[in-house]
Amino acid sequence: MRIRNKESDKAYHREYYIKNRKKALEESKRWREQNHEKKIAYDKKYSKEHRKEDNARKKKYNKEHPEKVKERGKRYRKLHPEKDHEYRRKHPEKIHLIDRKANLKSKFGISIQTYNDNLSAQNNCCAICGKHQDQQKRAFAVDHDHETGKTRGILCNICNLGIGRFKDDITLLQKAIDYLTKYK
Repeated sequence: MRIRNKESDKAYHREYYIKNRKKALEESKRWREQNHEKKIAYDKKYSKEHRKEDNARKKKYNKEHPEKVKERGKRYRKLHPEKDHEYRRKHPEKIHLIDRKANLKSKFGISIQTYNDNLSAQNNCCAICGKHQDQQKRAFAVDHDHETGKTRGILCNICNLGIGRFKDDITLLQKAIDYLTKYK
């Protein structure tokens, strides 16, 4: 006769499962099929009771395995393109924000918070012409040095394109100023 306690029961069940894995899986599957409603109710109750722990566990996993998470998302979108398109169609504002964050991070290495902080420091105005963000249809551009990649400020699109057309060349810009001054 064996002495029963919680630990010995766990060990016994673990041992039984290892020896009879196939049978145990079949029994488990059969029980789930026969008690489908019970299983759904239990899962909902468990999920509700353990939501915080589950979210913390998922958050930790996502932080520790960003490449796996990214790959899983890619696989899902590839397998279910219609769901991806439907989500994008239903939530254009969310998608725009996600794309904006990714763009700022990949191109300039800054977060949306840094962008907003820099724009606030400029009173939500272009660093060159002083036009307010509300006067523009598009979001302001991040001006950066093309050689070093370092960000300089936030500009309206016209000023950003202007600097870009002059290839960030101060001498060329000075010649343009001299030219305009000459014909004033």
